[in-house]
Amino acid sequence: MLSAARRKTTLRSRLLRTALVIALSIAVWTFAEARSLTLATRTVTLVLTAPAGSTLTAWTEPEMTRRVAVSLQLQGSRAALDRAEQRLSEPVELSIGDGLPASVGREAVSLRDELRDHNVFDRLAVSLVDVTPQTIDVRIDEMIEKAVNVNIVASGADFDSPPIVEPATITVTGPASILNATTVDSLDATVSSSQRGLLRDGSTTEVPGIPVTIPEAWQSELVRVSPTSVKATIALRSTIESHEIPSVPVMVRLSPTQMQQWRVLIAPEDGYLRDVTVSGPAQAIEAIIAGRQRVVATLQLESVELTAGPAVFEAVLSGQAQGLDFQVSDKSVPVQVSVIEAEATADPG
Repeated sequence: MLSAARRKTTLRSRLLRTALVIALSIAVWTFAEARSLTLATRTVTLVLTAPAGSTLTAWTEPEMTRRVAVSLQLQGSRAALDRAEQRLSEPVELSIGDGLPASVGREAVSLRDELRDHNVFDRLAVSLVDVTPQTIDVRIDEMIEKAVNVNIVASGADFDSPPIVEPATITVTGPASILNATTVDSLDATVSSSQRGLLRDGSTTEVPGIPVTIPEAWQSELVRVSPTSVKATIALRSTIESHEIPSVPVMVRLSPTQMQQWRVLIAPEDGYLRDVTVSGPAQAIEAIIAGRQRVVATLQLESVELTAGPAVFEAVLSGQAQGLDFQVSDKSVPVQVSVIEAEATADPG
């Protein structure tokens, strides 16, 4: 009975000693791990931001970007460094007035000073040893908006009237120093070759999604253009136009042989075709109206067997440009044909 009680006491003592050894081992390991500090380098993306409602914006120079990749040298236990790596995988914000200057201008910002007290390191149990680069040049500026007109450009298109653009203006938002450095009265929205194929001469077409061309000076992440494309209603002028000519002079064309044998006369009152309508390419019609090109009517008699006396022939209308079409109610022209008498040769005897 006594022996059994002793055995039970001995077993309890052994279990207690084992538990104490395990607990002490864990404590010693934890203490050693905490005291075993390690250096590690992590690459972090910094984002320069502005507080909500602020009219300011920030960026780095000369890169002109709001995002900066920096290298951080951290010191801490392996567990702490693992936690830091997980947290630093997300971009770290530096805000105007909180890590960045609060007034317009340029300033060199010490990253080590600003990041050392950054809340990203709260409760991480790591220390910031070094930062590369140690400083960045930061520009703070006012954000402004500009309304800019849109001009539609379509290569080879002859607009019958100015295109109707929706919206007629676009909004450009960016730093004042960038937007005010370039004078831009309008931005071009250029119809692509595929969109150009939708347009038909003499018709009106609505073309959506015409991209706006952004000037090189505004091609920056700091500048926003909205919208970036527009819709336009485009009316093209018809390439075929018509013009009525009150009178067209009639000419006579003979072969060299006929010119020696026949005389073809047209009475003055019959020497014109009246009310001739000419249709054709717009440029050719414009040239005719301006007097740069002529329209004539010709009696082409080279292959006609002529006889003396009155006759009626049809005139052929022609112009200096290709693709012209003529309409006239009456092409008939009365003429008087006569023989050219040969001169008598004197007898030398």
